Amino acid sequence: MVKNLERLKAQYWYFFVRKELILKEIVEIDKSLHAQGRMSVLSSRNAEFTKQSRRLENLRKLIDDPLLNNIYSYSDMAAQLNRLSNNIGAGYQFDTYLGKFKVGERPVPETLLDRIEKLVSGSKNANITGPYSLFQILETRTLSEAVWSIHSELLSVLQNKGVCDSPDLDRAVKMLDLQSNASIFSGVLTMLENLNKVINIMYPCNGWDKCTAYVCPSNTPTDELKLENLRQPKLLPIEVAAPIVISYAVVRARYFGEEHYLAKLCFEDEYLKVLNVKYMMNEELWYRGDDLSTSYMPDENSSTAKELEDLNALQTISTFQSAHYKTRLLSSGVAKAIKNYDS
Repeated sequence: MVKNLERLKAQYWYFFVRKELILKEIVEIDKSLHAQGRMSVLSSRNAEFTKQSRRLENLRKLIDDPLLNNIYSYSDMAAQLNRLSNNIGAGYQFDTYLGKFKVGERPVPETLLDRIEKLVSGSKNANITGPYSLFQILETRTLSEAVWSIHSELLSVLQNKGVCDSPDLDRAVKMLDLQSNASIFSGVLTMLENLNKVINIMYPCNGWDKCTAYVCPSNTPTDELKLENLRQPKLLPIEVAAPIVISYAVVRARYFGEEHYLAKLCFEDEYLKVLNVKYMMNEELWYRGDDLSTSYMPDENSSTAKELEDLNALQTISTFQSAHYKTRLLSSGVAKAIKNYDS
């Protein structure tokens, strides 16, 4: 098993389940407050009404800012899961390992995925696909499969979540839509070039494809990061665009050796921190070296699905590690030597 990617999946699964439970509680409180409001004109002076109103406000803040603390506890989650399962104990195992899933210390057992899926629909698929198909794309086995998946995901989100009344949005959608119809004839490289054009519409003058031996990382602490200060996409919210453009950058790094593209996006423009802030996925797990030092290495010639899946995941983590290495060059004599040579 490739540990880091499985741990990131566990973190996103935890985020997804928690968010769905919070949304359910928000609906319940909203209904309760509405009923109390109808019953008494003095409801705003009622202690329980005030308490629930405050709770509702805090839960809505947590949806917008998932890293806020002391609002929705592990016991809150377990209790709500038990209520959903008619108190037959479905939340017990969840509560036992909750902290480990949140920080990415262990993957989610298959039995627990199945059990929680019955209570929180879509949670098992979230563990498999990730936000906007991020995990699914990173684990694809071929270039054509990866490019087609990114193309389909980007077209879908632009159609459903794109900024309305923008001529750039219409142009980007038409470009992707026409390419979808022509893809059987044009080939994967043409589709990749079309994707590049659309991403450059979203991020004009991004400079990510400019080759460089090292990149200068921005080391803003996660708790101080303000998303509005990062490079913003033109057509989508940053939390929607980030997983897709990261997937695209991995394809360029993995299949074409363009680690600088991934390094600039993830570490100069801090897009891995977007995944941390909005989806609770620890930035360091993407490039920490655990996977490459493991005694288990998948056989490249293996024909079993599990071996191939692990090999793809290992290659993905290796790609992030290669990109991150470019940030470490800056603090070494290598960067200075390269700079002197170039001048």
